[in-house]
Amino acid sequence: MTTKNVYSAGGFFNDSQNELLTKVGEKLKQNPTVGEVYLPEKHQAVGEFGSLEWKVQTYNADIVAIQNSDVVVAAITDDSPDSGTIWEIGYAIGIGK
Repeated sequence: MTTKNVYSAGGFFNDSQNELLTKVGEKLKQNPTVGEVYLPEKHQAVGEFGSLEWKVQTYNADIVAIQNSDVVVAAITDDSPDSGTIWEIGYAIGIGK
C-alpha cells in the first residue's frame, strides 16, 4: 500500500481551532494510507510568537512542508476562518496539490 504524506493546515490561535486540529491530527495518524503528517502548530519557529522573525520563519517552513507533502488537509471552523489556512490552501492548489 502506498502512503501519502499530509500537510495538516489549520489555525491554532484559539481553543476551538486547537481542538479541531488535535482531532484531525489523530484521525490522520490512524489512517493506514497516511505516511508522515506535518502539523505546523507542532513545528513552531523560534523567536517571539507573532513577531516578524517568527512570521518569516513560519512562512518559509510551511512552504517547504507543503511542497514536500502529497496532499493538504485543511481544518476550517466557520466561526474563525484563519487567513493563513486560506493561504495554505491556495498555495497548495497553485502548485498542484
